Amino acid sequence: MLIPCVVITAMLAGMLIGARFVPPDAGLAAGATVLFYGIVGMLIGVMVVVVLARRLSASAIRKAALGAVVVCIAVIALVTWQFLDRQREVERRSRIASPKI
Repeated sequence: MLIPCVVITAMLAGMLIGARFVPPDAGLAAGATVLFYGIVGMLIGVMVVVVLARRLSASAIRKAALGAVVVCIAVIALVTWQFLDRQREVERRSRIASPKI
């Protein structure tokens, strides 16, 4: 449970951080750049999990896995909230741009 949660959280965190550094005029390269940041985050997460697995006892790994699940749920909730907020903004702008007659 520790590995998937840390990997998903690290990838999403990398993509969120990467999205902040992509310029608005990046065009089609923006998606690839954000994906690259996500892969880098995922690799860092895998390295952290490997180090933790080698250095911690079984009970400490269980506690770390529980913490990772909580953080993973929080990050997924944050990403979902941001996505829904953006969708609402796009819908609001489309209603303003093309009013019904």
